[in-house]
Amino acid sequence: MSEKKNPLGPTGETVRRNVIRLRGGMQYKDLAERLVNIGRPIPALGLRRIEAGERRVDADDLVALAVAFGVSPLTLLLPADGAYELASPMTGVPDREVAHNTQWLWALGKEPLTLPGFGNSSYAHKETREFQVRAVPDVEPRSTAVTGWAAVPNDPAASAKALGRLMKTQGMEWSRDDMSDADWAALRAETEKDWEEKEALAKMRVPDPEDSAS
Repeated sequence: MSEKKNPLGPTGETVRRNVIRLRGGMQYKDLAERLVNIGRPIPALGLRRIEAGERRVDADDLVALAVAFGVSPLTLLLPADGAYELASPMTGVPDREVAHNTQWLWALGKEPLTLPGFGNSSYAHKETREFQVRAVPDVEPRSTAVTGWAAVPNDPAASAKALGRLMKTQGMEWSRDDMSDADWAALRAETEKDWEEKEALAKMRVPDPEDSAS
């Protein structure tokens, strides 16, 4: 048997194994249908070839598969565990296997792949802080977006439109598929209360002098 011209690297192999693991007992056609629904179709044959290592997963495929499986892209890229006593090959690190906890700490932006000494020196802490700044931006929680939203004074339609866009971009949906009647009622009550408070604040807002001048 001839060797593949462009075989998968270590991380490609990890992705392949994770696709098999995450698909579990799901039928190929069902996963393919999920991918069609989210706008990144991969036919059942293509999924079989991914699992066989005969088709590479590009960046868009990777993100789509993560969405379809309901996981983070890191779940596909990294080992299935974060154990410190287990290690495996990793693309970009040709000289050694990398412990699974170290792979996850690096991918999460918490620690660099290599640390000087035992990792507890002041220099190691400095290296870690600098890595964290480079690796991960300052990420605001979703709650910041919600609490920072302001109703449009005396314009319920514009307020509803602005809130709808905010909820859509933040991935917040009005869906009760997995909620009990009691939980659904509680969610609606809390949301309606928040809406009323926003409306009241909007009415109390002091008008801008430039608005009055116009």
